[in-house]
Amino acid sequence: MKKTAFTMLELVIIIVVVGVIAAFSMPNTKGTDLANASKQVIDHLRYTQHLAMISNKYSGSDVIWFHQNWQIRFFHAGSKNTYAIFNDLDKDGDVDANEVVEDAATNKILGYQSASSSFANSSKLMNLSKKYDIKNIVITYTNASCVGKNSIVFDYYGRPYCDAQDLSSMTGATITITDNDAESVSMSVENETGYVHYN
Repeated sequence: MKKTAFTMLELVIIIVVVGVIAAFSMPNTKGTDLANASKQVIDHLRYTQHLAMISNKYSGSDVIWFHQNWQIRFFHAGSKNTYAIFNDLDKDGDVDANEVVEDAATNKILGYQSASSSFANSSKLMNLSKKYDIKNIVITYTNASCVGKNSIVFDYYGRPYCDAQDLSSMTGATITITDNDAESVSMSVENETGYVHYN
């Protein structure tokens, strides 16, 4: 007798085989959030350096003009890791909403006030823990006087410092981002040049 259709058993076997092939051919997304977070941080480090180089803050009548240099400051508290790109216009050392750079594409500001406090118009991208499942950010400086700092400040030549209020704090830095799976990515900011790259 001539067969004109598939039997139920043949259809079930085909569906199972297609399902197994589909399961094995799915892309591996593990590490994607960590890669995206590290790329974003590197891009923002370069952007901060660019802002510092195009906006010279020098003022001959202000002896602490350099307190206004552009910087990126990281915040870590508990499970929250955020950061801000800003220049300290009022020179008080705090991140204020009017000092944080605005993303021209979204009209959101690129910064949080602290690890747990955002501004009304803060971009959600700046909360690395929530957006990318990041557990920790550690900055290690090459300058021993920078221990305990959490900023990278750039002068108008693009050179990195750890403290906007101390011109002797020029330093290189290594930033290590760790996700909740204990995987990590490191990037460096070179001393003198401010060159930013993956390790």
